[in-house]
Amino acid sequence: MILKKVKVSRLVSFAVLLLGAAIMLIPFIWMVLTSFKTFAETVKLPIVWLPSSWKLDNYTYILDKMNFLLYYRNTFIMTTLVVIGQLFICSLAAYAFARLRFPGQGLIFASLLLVLMVPGQMTMIPRYLMVERFRWTDTFMGLILPLVPSAYSTFLLRQFFMTLPKDLEEAARIDGCSYFRTYWNILLPLCTSSLIACGILTFMDIWNGLLWPLIVCNTEKMRVLSVALSAMQGGQYGTRYQYLMAASVLATLPTILVFIVGQKYFIQGIALSGIKG
Repeated sequence: MILKKVKVSRLVSFAVLLLGAAIMLIPFIWMVLTSFKTFAETVKLPIVWLPSSWKLDNYTYILDKMNFLLYYRNTFIMTTLVVIGQLFICSLAAYAFARLRFPGQGLIFASLLLVLMVPGQMTMIPRYLMVERFRWTDTFMGLILPLVPSAYSTFLLRQFFMTLPKDLEEAARIDGCSYFRTYWNILLPLCTSSLIACGILTFMDIWNGLLWPLIVCNTEKMRVLSVALSAMQGGQYGTRYQYLMAASVLATLPTILVFIVGQKYFIQGIALSGIKG
């Protein structure tokens, strides 16, 4: 009887998980199918699920007529530099909070935690005023530098540094290593899983971010994918959903690939980051 109950509970669990997965996948499947349709098929009622012909005309139009490769380049440059800068700066700060002792450490770390409670929209205007004063509007400097510091990434990496044994640092200090060399050569290589997890989260956040690029950049030459997709919903492109869905598929692929490649490290890093507070 117990085995039957266990099997029934597992079947129910699998059924619920499959139902949840299907509900989450339906919008994505619809997006992919719509990217191959004609405009008439996208607005036809009753709804047409499958396109009459599987052609790449919509993708060709997106790449040739809408400067989509330019938006891809801008987004890739912005995201890559933010991820690299954030991992370096935040890992340094995390190492300092986790391993060093200095006056006001507790107060500074508490202030960092308070930043996590402040909605990002509240800091948009001060950040924009600083960017404008430095004349960085409509530049990569304005897009990238304000996004490099991250309280969340610092906290996440600090939690992982706390799990590492202090014997490694003591041995390094006895051998004459400086604080930076201890961080760079001894501790940082042990944080690979946590760094990848933090990098994936940052990549997805920056790649899909809309509000900050929309505020800072006003010209097409600096436009990123999220802003381009937003601009396609009306105005110049009307309601051409076949082009919008094709662009959405192209914009979504990098995040899916990054998550698939780093999935193991992502889950491991998230799990290990909460071992010790």
